[in-house]
Amino acid sequence: MRNRIRQMQAAVLVSAAALLAMAPKPVAGQAPAASGSNPATNASAAKPASPGQFPAYKAPRTLDGKPDFNGIWQAFVTSDIDVQDHDAQAGPHPEMMGAYDQWPGGQGSVEGGEIPYKPEALAKKKENAAKRMLVNVTSDDHRHDTGDPELKCYMPGVPRANYMPFPFQIVQGPDRILMAYEYARSLRTIYMQANEKAIPQKSPADTWMGWSHGHFEGDTLVVDSTGFVP
Repeated sequence: MRNRIRQMQAAVLVSAAALLAMAPKPVAGQAPAASGSNPATNASAAKPASPGQFPAYKAPRTLDGKPDFNGIWQAFVTSDIDVQDHDAQAGPHPEMMGAYDQWPGGQGSVEGGEIPYKPEALAKKKENAAKRMLVNVTSDDHRHDTGDPELKCYMPGVPRANYMPFPFQIVQGPDRILMAYEYARSLRTIYMQANEKAIPQKSPADTWMGWSHGHFEGDTLVVDSTGFVP
């Protein structure tokens, strides 16, 4: 009987040691709470971590000192549905399709959350959403007038291509930046020299989604959308 009690005590000690080993530990720069303190009554424990306790993010650099964007990127947001904050919505025909093609809710990617749409532009946005499953596949200039481009396996356009849940690769050089998308094998070139003579006046093919002009302002890459092919 005594051996059984000793075995049980040893098991309890081992379990306690395992729990202590699994207990969360303070990360670097974060002081542990005082012994015996109660977060509900201790004002200092209830306060969030003060800003600046971790070093600011420093982007990697290219050989010429610019922020380095080379690599594989992927967005984990729902801004490909709406770049503004949005609620979950049923699909166009829930009575037939159930939850298929429903839109999940999510946060947008617009600083401040609002876009100063003109009334006619906002009406067009709502019309496009309502008619996203109305497909009219043609080869003329009106092929983008109806239907969601994704539904027709067309290129998603910019900036939507960056928000879709598919990886894309950025290849960065000193004079231009190439963005290669997995979806629809789309490409986009950002020319970093505004007066470069090699910049085409017309997109060579729809698969290139046009081109952009860009420049750095500090660590921020500023891009316009001239030459855009929708």
